[in-house]
Amino acid sequence: MLDRWARVIHRHRRMVLGLSMLLLVASVALLSIGSDFHGDNTIDAESARAGDLLHRELPSGEATTTLIASSSTLTVDQPKFRVALDQALAPLANDHLVLDTTTPYRSDGSLDSSRVSADKHHALITIGTINSGRVVYEEIRPRITSPVLDLVATGNGAIQSDYDRGTKNDAATGEKLSLPLSVLLLLMVFGGVVAALLPLGTAVVAVLSGLAVVAVLTHLMNVDGAAENVVIFLGLGLGIDYSLFIVARFREELGHGRDIPDALAITLSTAGRAIAVSGMTVAISLLGLLFFKGTFLAPFGLAVCGVVLLAVAYALSFLPALLAMLGPRVDRLRIRRVRTSEPGQGRWHRLAMGVMQHPVAVLVTSVAVLLVAFIPFTQIRFGTDHLVVLPSSFESRRGAELLAQQFPSTAQTHIDVVLHYTDGQPPLTPGHVGALWDLSRQLERQPGVLRVTDVVPADRGLSRAQFQQLYAMPLTQLPAEARTAVSTTVGTDLVFIRVDAASTELSDASRALVSAIRSVPPPPGSQLLVTGQTAFDVDFVDYINQRIPFAIGFVLLATYLVLLLLFHSVVLPLKAVLMNLLSISTSFGALVFVFQQGHFSGLLDFTPAPIDPGVPIILFCVLFGLSMDYEVFILTRIQEEWMRDRDTRRAIAAGLERSAPLVTGAALIMIVVVASFGLGQLTTLKIIGLGGALAILVDATIVRALIVPAAMRLMGDANWWTPRWLAPFLARVPRPHADRA
Repeated sequence: MLDRWARVIHRHRRMVLGLSMLLLVASVALLSIGSDFHGDNTIDAESARAGDLLHRELPSGEATTTLIASSSTLTVDQPKFRVALDQALAPLANDHLVLDTTTPYRSDGSLDSSRVSADKHHALITIGTINSGRVVYEEIRPRITSPVLDLVATGNGAIQSDYDRGTKNDAATGEKLSLPLSVLLLLMVFGGVVAALLPLGTAVVAVLSGLAVVAVLTHLMNVDGAAENVVIFLGLGLGIDYSLFIVARFREELGHGRDIPDALAITLSTAGRAIAVSGMTVAISLLGLLFFKGTFLAPFGLAVCGVVLLAVAYALSFLPALLAMLGPRVDRLRIRRVRTSEPGQGRWHRLAMGVMQHPVAVLVTSVAVLLVAFIPFTQIRFGTDHLVVLPSSFESRRGAELLAQQFPSTAQTHIDVVLHYTDGQPPLTPGHVGALWDLSRQLERQPGVLRVTDVVPADRGLSRAQFQQLYAMPLTQLPAEARTAVSTTVGTDLVFIRVDAASTELSDASRALVSAIRSVPPPPGSQLLVTGQTAFDVDFVDYINQRIPFAIGFVLLATYLVLLLLFHSVVLPLKAVLMNLLSISTSFGALVFVFQQGHFSGLLDFTPAPIDPGVPIILFCVLFGLSMDYEVFILTRIQEEWMRDRDTRRAIAAGLERSAPLVTGAALIMIVVVASFGLGQLTTLKIIGLGGALAILVDATIVRALIVPAAMRLMGDANWWTPRWLAPFLARVPRPHADRA
C-alpha cells in the first residue's frame, strides 16, 4: 500500500507540498492564540470529595498571595520599615484585582506578633486577590517594589508563574543546544548539506504543528506546561529519526540504479513501513497515559501523542514530496564522502558474528548488568511536593522556604476532616454535638497532633454536656465566638474539623496521621472524610498505583499485537517487548539513584526528594515508545535479510550491519535532543530528559548491539515461528519482499 502511496505522491508532489505548507500556516495561526497551561488533578478520591463538600457548603475565603518583606538593618517595629512597606504596597490600593491587604500593622498602631518574625527583621503580608491564578499574580507582582526592603512572594499563583517560566526557559535552552548539534550530527551521517537539512526541516514542521495541537488542547483541558517541552524534543527527535531513515533509504535505492518513482516506492514500502509501525507503537505507549483520567497525565499523553502522529505524517508525505522534487540532487553540497564497507566486512557485521559465537555469555552478562542498575528503583518513595521541582533560585520557592523558616507556625500541616451527616438531621442536634465532642477528643489523642479546631474546642473550658446545651440554643442567641465558629465550620449537613500536626505535609508521619484519622469510626449517621495536601498526596499515589498495571498491560499487549502483524511471528514481538523493558530498567534505577537519593545533585542543580508518582509512568510511556522505535528498524531489516534465504544467523549479521550505522546515528541525535532539554531548570524535565537520554544510550549499545543478536542467535529459527492456526490471518498483512533490501 505504501509503495502505491509513494507513486501518488510522486505524481502530485507539488500539490502535497502545497497542502503541507497550508497546514504549516494554519499551525502558526493557531499558535498565535497562545496556550493556557493548567496541570491540575481532579481525581475521584476521598480527599477530592471532601474538598468539594467544603467548597460547596462553607466560605472558602479569598485567594491570597503571600509576601515577605525583610531588611537586614531595619526591624518591623521601626517607622522606616512601615513607611517603606506602605510605599511598596501603595500601587495595589485601587487595583481591581486586589481585594485587601493584611500587614503586621493594626489600625490602632499595635503590631500583630504572628506576622513578625522572631528576629523582627521579617514581616508577613497577605494580599487577597480575586483568584489565585498565575495571570492575577503576574499582573500585581511587578507593581510591588521597594528600594529599602527585600520583597519575596510565594503562593499558588507565584508557583504557577515560576513553573510556566521554567518550562519556557527550558524549552529555549533545549532548542539552542539541540538544533545546531543535530545539524552537525546529520552532516556527519549524510556527508551532505541538502540530505542533512531535509530531516531537520521535516522535524521542525512537525514540531510547529504539534505545538499548535497543544495550544488548542490547553483551552479544552488541563494540560501541564511540561507537555510543551516533551512535544518539542519528541517532535524534533522522532521527526529527525524518521526522516533520516527515509532519506538514507532513498539515497541507497538511487545508488542501486533505481529511478525516482521506484526508489521512492521501495523506500516507503520498507523504511516507511517501519516508520508507520514505529510511530504507532510510540503513540500506543503514550495512550497508556489515558488510563489516568482526572490527572494531568491523560491530557499530557494526548498532547504528546499528537506530535508523534504528525511526525509520521510529515515523514510519509511532506518529505517524500521533497525527495520526489530533488531526486539525485539530494546529494548536492556534499562536504565529505561517507565511507561504506563491503557487505560482510563492516565492524557491525564483525560485532554481530562475535556476539553470536558466545551468545550465552554475552546475554547473561548484559542482562545482569541492566538488572543490577535497576535495583535502586526498588527503594522508590513517592510524593507530590511540586515546590522542589523548581530551582532554589526561583522566587516562589525562596518565599516558601523563607516563610517556613521565619514563620514556623505557617509550616504546620493542616489536615481537614469533614463529618458529612447522612441521617437527615441538622449537624448541631444534641446527639451530633455530643458525638462530635467525643471525636474531637479522640483526634487530640492521636500521636503528632498539636491541636484540633472545631465548634467544640477543648480550650473553651466547656464539658460535653455544656456544649450540647450551648448549641441547642438558636443561632442568634449564641455568644459571638460561638456564632463565628458555627459560620466557619458548620454547613447544611457537615461539620469541618481542622487538625494541626507538627510534622511536614509530605512526611511519613503526616501520611500515617491521615491513615490513623481515616481509621477512626465516624459518629452514627455520618461519614468521616479527610482532605488537605497530605490526604491528597496519599490519595493521588494510591490512584496512580491502582491504574499502573492496566496502563502497562495495555501498552505491552497493544504493542505486541502491532508487532505480530508486522513480523508474522509470535516470538519476535515478545522478545521486542522484553528488550524494551530491559532498555528502560537502567533509567528507572537512575531515577531513584540520582533524583531521590541525591547523587550528582550538586552537578545537576536539583533538590533530592521523593518522586512524583506521575513521573515514572510518563518516563515508562515515553521511553517504551522510543526504545521500540529502534527495535522496529533493526528487526525490519533483519527480517528483510532473512526472507532472502531463511538463514537466521546470516540475516542477523547482515541486518545489523545495514541498520546499525543509521540506528546509531539516529540514537545519537535523539540523545543530544533529549539530553539538551534535560539540562534545563525544572526537575521533572531533568528526569524525563536525562532519563530518556540514558535509556536510548543503553538501548542503542548494550541492548541492540549485544542482547538482541545474542538472544536471536539462541532462538534460531524459532524467531519466526507462528502457530498454524494463526498463519492464515497474518497472511492477509503483506510483508516486505527480499528483493527490496
